[in-house]
Amino acid sequence: MNVDKLKELCENSKFYEVQQMFIVLYNKNLKQEKFDKCAQILLSGINKLFKYKQLPLIIDLGKYLIQLFNKMNINSNFIFQIKDDKITSLDLLKHVIDIFHQLDQNNTTPKEDLQRMINLLEKAISWSSSANKQSSSSQNGEFAEPILHVELAKLLFRLNNYEESNKNFLRALTFSNEESYAKDFSEMLYEWSLKGNDSEMDLFLVRACLQLLALKRVEMARIVFTTFSEKVKKLAGNENTKLNFIETPLCHYCKFLFISIEKENLDLFKVLLGKYEQELTRRDASLREVYVDKIGHLFFNLPKLQKKSGGNNFGSMISSIFQSMMK
Repeated sequence: MNVDKLKELCENSKFYEVQQMFIVLYNKNLKQEKFDKCAQILLSGINKLFKYKQLPLIIDLGKYLIQLFNKMNINSNFIFQIKDDKITSLDLLKHVIDIFHQLDQNNTTPKEDLQRMINLLEKAISWSSSANKQSSSSQNGEFAEPILHVELAKLLFRLNNYEESNKNFLRALTFSNEESYAKDFSEMLYEWSLKGNDSEMDLFLVRACLQLLALKRVEMARIVFTTFSEKVKKLAGNENTKLNFIETPLCHYCKFLFISIEKENLDLFKVLLGKYEQELTRRDASLREVYVDKIGHLFFNLPKLQKKSGGNNFGSMISSIFQSMMK
């Protein structure tokens, strides 16, 4: 690479031309299958553009990283040798994500750049999930690395795409930072619940907790329930309708359900179902027919419900999405 030319372009703020210099060199090495060198070139380009806060161009180079991973048919644990350092493919993507957060001070990134980052994460998830399907050692099954789903969920939330955000939070099956996850997920659920009636606030919370329980994320579901409830108490003030949502039958059922799972108490699970089944079905048929059914099978080895043929309503679109996730 012509270092003097690169310096001149940077000094004259011709950053697109700077990016193109790295892309041309990357493509040359890609044809020669010098994959470590390709990763090094893209990483250098990303870091160079970071110095000048060129987020859109950085994101574009991130897409070339994913192109490289797909070309090599590698998974997230593949190790690149970049000079004296060993860096995994996932760590390269995390580096791009970290840069995005550093440049996204106070959530001021323009909408079009948020969409660029969303497109990058979607491509990353497509690559990661495909790689995981081929790997017998993956903890994430058919889904991508949890951090990718969580980052996408947070950006979709900022664009008010609540259903897709919810789906990606749920797909972060093995995300290890439960407190961070619960805070972000609860924030999204709370804002989403404000789009509906106050009387439906409990439904947003309980449905999410049942979805997490149906994925065997018990502690995460418990933290989400507590975090959401505390947020409502803090922000509601004297609005009794919001404060009282915690005392609804749905919330009572959810709190006792946690106890039945924690104590491995099948009798309590059955008693709760008998008492609250009508309310669950009345509020959203999917609560009983999809989530509680799955929970009973997972934790208590109960047989699944026999689905009725024709016209059986399994609730909202998010319920259908969740069903497809668990297949």
